[in-house]
Amino acid sequence: MKRILLNMKTVSLMAIVASALTISSCNSVKCNEPKDDNYESTTNNCDEAATENKFVGNWTGSPGSYPFNVTASTASGDYVINVSTNFGLTDANGNQLTPANLNGWSVNKNQATLSSATLYNGTVSNASLNYTNNTSATVTYTLSGYGSGVDGTYTESLSK
Repeated sequence: MKRILLNMKTVSLMAIVASALTISSCNSVKCNEPKDDNYESTTNNCDEAATENKFVGNWTGSPGSYPFNVTASTASGDYVINVSTNFGLTDANGNQLTPANLNGWSVNKNQATLSSATLYNGTVSNASLNYTNNTSATVTYTLSGYGSGVDGTYTESLSK
C-alpha cells in the first residue's frame, strides 16, 4: 500500500512540474514571422493587424498633393494592404485622374511592396511604400507606358 501511495505522489509531483513548465514556456514564446514588427521579441503572438494597420490611412503624396489612401486587406494572403492613388497623374486638361485601386501590396515590417499592376493606360512597377512614423512615409515606384515626360522612377514623400 505504501508503494502505491508513493507512486501516486511521484506521478502527481511530475504532473505539477510539467504543468508549471508548460505555463512558464508560454510566456517566452517568440514571434516566428520575420515580416512581423514583433519578430524575435518576447511577445507570445505576432500581431499581423498592427503590422499592416500602421500603413492604413489617408496619406497625401508630394510633390503634387495627390491622394494615397491605404486600407487593410481582406485578401486571403497574410500581411497585405491595398492602395488607392493616382500618383499625381493628370488628364489632358491637367486635372488629376480619379484614384485607382492597386491591391495586394505585401507587407514586411515597415515596408510594403507591389511588383507590378496596370494603372490607367500604363503600368506601375517596383513600388515600395516605406513607413517612417504615423505621419510620414515615402513611396518609390516606376511608371511605364505613359510616354516621355511621365515614364520613369519616382521617390516621393507621403504625409498625414
